[in-house]
Amino acid sequence: MKIDLSLFKERREALFAALKKRWPLLAALVLGLVLLSLPHGESGRNARTEETAPTFSLKEEEEKLARALERLGDVGEVTVVLSLRCSMERELARDESSRVKTQEGSYEEQSESEAVLLQAGSGLQSPVTLRYVYPEYKGALVIAQRLSPTAKLEITNAVAALTGLATDKITVTTGN
Repeated sequence: MKIDLSLFKERREALFAALKKRWPLLAALVLGLVLLSLPHGESGRNARTEETAPTFSLKEEEEKLARALERLGDVGEVTVVLSLRCSMERELARDESSRVKTQEGSYEEQSESEAVLLQAGSGLQSPVTLRYVYPEYKGALVIAQRLSPTAKLEITNAVAALTGLATDKITVTTGN
């Protein structure tokens, strides 16, 4: 059995001739495929899949305030207890719509609300955050080892300045 390769050679030469004429188009196609296959964003990860929320730790705030108050003067070791009116909240962007329907003279209101989602590629979605509402302090208790009237006033003013509390919501006392 003998195979005629002349037909194969003719078709191969015709294909190469066509490719020589259209090589810029072929090169652009190959370059596009290479660019699409490369990772993008932050080391190939999607950069906006989830926003990092600010953190709030009541214990850390109490410890930081206690360390600052210990430096005010001869008060010794200080313990701070803070109470919160509300916790930290995240306010999301919402898409709201409302419609009023009339049926034979009566009115019926329909309203819809849903969170706005950010399409982050690869099918990932995350809600759009408008703002974070930080906790609001309700009161403060400061316990110091040694306490002069001047130190008590300085501590009260410092806590009021750092927390936004009125001075009548701050109790400063001595203890062990």
